[in-house]
Amino acid sequence: MRERRARSKLSGFLKETKLVFKSALRRKRPEVDQYANENLCWAHIPHELLINISELVESDCAFKTIRLVCRHWNSCVNYSITSLAPKPLKSTTSASMVKALPTRFPSLTFLDLNRLGNSVNDEALRWLVDIPKLKRLRVGSGNCHSLNFVPNLVDLSVLSLAGCYALDSDTIKNLEGHTAVGVLDLFDCPNVGDEELGGIGAMVNLSELILSRCTAITDVGIAILSTSCSAASLTYLDLTGCDIITDQALISISAMSRLEFLSVAGCYQISNDGLKNLVELTSMRRLDISECPGVTDAGLKHLASALDLVDLNLSGCDEVGDEGMSEITNLRHLKGLDLSFCGKITDEGLMLLVTLAELTHLNLLGCVGVTPGVLPALSNGLRLATLGLP
Repeated sequence: MRERRARSKLSGFLKETKLVFKSALRRKRPEVDQYANENLCWAHIPHELLINISELVESDCAFKTIRLVCRHWNSCVNYSITSLAPKPLKSTTSASMVKALPTRFPSLTFLDLNRLGNSVNDEALRWLVDIPKLKRLRVGSGNCHSLNFVPNLVDLSVLSLAGCYALDSDTIKNLEGHTAVGVLDLFDCPNVGDEELGGIGAMVNLSELILSRCTAITDVGIAILSTSCSAASLTYLDLTGCDIITDQALISISAMSRLEFLSVAGCYQISNDGLKNLVELTSMRRLDISECPGVTDAGLKHLASALDLVDLNLSGCDEVGDEGMSEITNLRHLKGLDLSFCGKITDEGLMLLVTLAELTHLNLLGCVGVTPGVLPALSNGLRLATLGLP
């Protein structure tokens, strides 16, 4: 039904466009004089007008229909496309598909090659240098041994290599010194370890770094990163699932003075002793220490006394209880709090949170110590937008 309405709306708009164009012909306007002695057809609509039409289309189905009208329409629509996520075709290779992109879609600023999977290789990626406006690139789980095309993409600001299992230190060297890339996603890249972090540290304008599930990273690698060029610009660091790192890594992270987001979720060797070092990060606003069994109420005391957090994730920290809730009440600007599966929290501790006037998101899923009877009083005391029930 939604697609039918979209098509109907588009059809009406195109009919109106054709009438306006015919009226312009009758008035002999200079910009359409070239069509005055011809029979008007859809292929005669000017390039600029077709681009304006395509920008008004919201339905993917209707968008594809426009491209089937004629070659002229197809070319104009392709020109207006700025984001693309191609699907694999049996009739052609990934290298051939990527090679054709600069000619067919010259205005691309975002390209997602994730759906092409392992067929994306160095041969395919070398053609990306011919897409001059490319700013965001997601390679996905490709078999990439080289990133030698990256230095030529001078406007590239977001690079996702999540799942690229072939990345190593030689590959990362091609990123060294790149001044445009501000976001680098290396989620689930098992070969990215301490040596690779040395190359990443040379990216002078890097602001967001995702290293979740890079299980080869140790405290040594985090120390290297903390003394690199990129440490001064990093505002977002995700180390979720890097289960080798310990409290020593948090000592190194404390030197990243501009850090606003940190996740060490699932890093089970992190404890209260490590959290003490985070008090130096006065810019920190969002912290995820979920699934860290070594974090207790005592650890929260260090954080709450020094940081001005707006979002805190304690999911699965089963040693956190009512005393910890008392410490959290010092976080006056807290807006989001995840307490799911914190089994030691009771109704008494939960009611302490009503003093958090800005709290809007609270997750209590799996909190077995919380009874349904406390929820009405809690809802009355807080202006919650979302509440995860125990």
